[in-house]
Amino acid sequence: MLVDTFLHRNITSRVEALLDQFPVVVLRGSRGTGKTTLARRIADDRGGAFLSAERAASAGVGRGHGFTVIDDIFDATPGREVIDAVRAATENTRRPGTFLLTSSSDPHREGADATGLEGWSVAVPLLGLSRGEFLGRQDDLVTAVLEGALESTTSAPTPTGRQELLARGSHPGLGTSDPSDTSDWYRDYLTDLVTRDVPSLVDVDDPSRIRALLGALAEIQAGELTIADLAAQTDIPASTVSTYVDLLQNLLVLDVIPAWEPGVSSQEIQRPTAVLTDSGLAMTLGATDHGLLKGFVLAELGRQSTWTEHRFRIHTYRNGSGRAADAILELRDGRVIAIQVPGENGTPTEDAASDLEFLRDNLGERFIAGIIIGADGSGYRSLGERVWEVPLSVLWELNTLNTPNADPDGSPEE
Repeated sequence: MLVDTFLHRNITSRVEALLDQFPVVVLRGSRGTGKTTLARRIADDRGGAFLSAERAASAGVGRGHGFTVIDDIFDATPGREVIDAVRAATENTRRPGTFLLTSSSDPHREGADATGLEGWSVAVPLLGLSRGEFLGRQDDLVTAVLEGALESTTSAPTPTGRQELLARGSHPGLGTSDPSDTSDWYRDYLTDLVTRDVPSLVDVDDPSRIRALLGALAEIQAGELTIADLAAQTDIPASTVSTYVDLLQNLLVLDVIPAWEPGVSSQEIQRPTAVLTDSGLAMTLGATDHGLLKGFVLAELGRQSTWTEHRFRIHTYRNGSGRAADAILELRDGRVIAIQVPGENGTPTEDAASDLEFLRDNLGERFIAGIIIGADGSGYRSLGERVWEVPLSVLWELNTLNTPNADPDGSPEE
């Protein structure tokens, strides 16, 4: 079942705010994430024009349109011509809110052709739907924690059905949690990703190499990323693996999360973590158990990081003594929220609480809260000073601010 109803995207207010500051905003997202739908909605709300790149090339831009959205400008054949026209239309006045451009790739990425828009444009990532967006909620865990929601929450846990939730993934068009339905769709999506999306950015002699690399990434889902190990596993040269990893990041299919080095231990491990950002795709590729759930949590937090008012960076933490945290959310002022995800058996590991207490005791006031996601069906309970066990649904239910497509009980509109 496909969803035709427009779901409010929580990043909308951020895009609107950036349009009030910059002449050009680029909304980038992988195929099917809804960037065209959102851009068209913003054009309608602002009374602007919505043009394809081809239409913009033939009709011209900056000729009485006012605010203009140009779709897939960096991906279309006449893109260079239209980019030059956008630059010419804005370089003299630099008036905020002149253009919203959409793209499947990041025009500011390293190695990309210069656009002439550098310095006065900004790119915003649009990822797949968060669980909160599916439910019509402005999910924002960090804001909720900062406002004391953990201390005051006494609600019963919301049943999640974790396997169905993970299989359903984050694609806006999928309206079912039945794994048998979503797996067929994701297999088709994977074929297009390997044969069309990646080759659109770089020459690929053998698309099966991309497929092999994605499979290897699924095997280490939410685990340490080591290029040499992936090269050995896939029989692909390390330099090519590195290039493909960069491209998958550029397409927002893969997130590479840096290790956190707070200096509380002399043996902090610096290797990054690789996360396929859609759990449905990861499951289709063979990801299982702890890695799949951890990847889901990291990806949900990544989505929230694009719209929260309290900006934060995501890290993972490990040291040579075995201390670890599955997610470190570091705010701009250096304070952190640490999160642990259940182990292979679906329950918290024995060391989950003590690892958070280690960070709390060494970070002092920088440590805002430690959160342990409990077994399915767990409720909210304090485990000591600034450490809580919570259900998985904490990611989308702790902040209860409803968005326009939500019913009062938080269920999505039909």
